[in-house]
Amino acid sequence: SAFTQRYCAPRSTPWGTDLTGASNLKELHEKLKPVMVRRLKVDVLQELPSKRRQRIQLPVAESKLGACLAIKENMDRLGEEDLPQMRKLLMELYVETARAKEEAVCEYVVDLLEGGCKFLVFAHHLSMLDALEQSMVR
Repeated sequence: SAFTQRYCAPRSTPWGTDLTGASNLKELHEKLKPVMVRRLKVDVLQELPSKRRQRIQLPVAESKLGACLAIKENMDRLGEEDLPQMRKLLMELYVETARAKEEAVCEYVVDLLEGGCKFLVFAHHLSMLDALEQSMVR
């Protein structure tokens, strides 16, 4: 996309395009300033407890795993001969695993809220964030 070309310093690798770089940061910061607020915990609320990360294992229904298994089979068939295609399939697998977990994660978060827990949830995939938002609206 135009964004990645301008701000991610893309470079070609044998496995595809690496977008982990950064470019034109001053320009990007100026564009984000009106809509993004970033504060350090120490500057905002000193009574917050220490950060505690937890990995919670949730059951995922077999019916939700079909797309994941299909992608995995394609990856197994492909082997290591076509690395760009392997990377593409891996990205698809990441997206599908997020979709497969949406229902279980939403149920878990609702249970926490109903139990009066205070917590933060971090999510990467837009589909997961959308599902969490919808479960909170209900």
